[in-house]
Amino acid sequence: MEVYLYYKGIADEVSELEHEILQHLVSAGTSRGWFPSAAKVTERMCEHEKPEAVHCAMEALATRQLLRVDGDGKIVEVIGGITHQATRFRALTSDNVAFHLRSSLDALTIAPTLQKTVTVHTQCGVSGDPIEVEFDKDGTIVRSAPHDFTAFIPAWDGSAPLHEALPPQGLFFANDAQLHQWQDSHGDPDGMPLTQDTIRFAGTQMAGALAALYVRMSVR
Repeated sequence: MEVYLYYKGIADEVSELEHEILQHLVSAGTSRGWFPSAAKVTERMCEHEKPEAVHCAMEALATRQLLRVDGDGKIVEVIGGITHQATRFRALTSDNVAFHLRSSLDALTIAPTLQKTVTVHTQCGVSGDPIEVEFDKDGTIVRSAPHDFTAFIPAWDGSAPLHEALPPQGLFFANDAQLHQWQDSHGDPDGMPLTQDTIRFAGTQMAGALAALYVRMSVR
């Protein structure tokens, strides 16, 4: 809920230029499989915008955690947890373009964000067994192996960097028993367990609501 409220609060603050930058980056990351560097994005936007405005837009996106740049000027993550750094979650679009996602929350939101069918590959957080889930463009789970997979979405305190707060405990599990075992072994961490009874309904509805905010910020 904190993540949803955070993005809801900033959705109307994103400028037209920031929208354009996000749209360019998400398209590059999920349609071509790569992010241009921050310098290349700036150079491209400066073809029709003042350099000062472009620099301010890039800084604003980073401050709002809609964009993350490493010390070498490489863009490593954009809105929705889309990244090309290796993570537990590998996504494959219907166009056969591969990229990675930050956490379980991002895995649940990616298809309605892109309005594309997306298949997510990961491993159970306890057994390490492979999990494969196909989502249609509205976020509905159309196929999964195993069928009774579950997930855990960690709580966010609203202040820690999202890329640090979500991944360590944002996992998928092979079944309810593995999810409960993981919760017990980790001292019942704060967050939302999505069991077999809830993940296909509450989980996808929540993901769809968050993805709608991403789309408002021009991530298609």
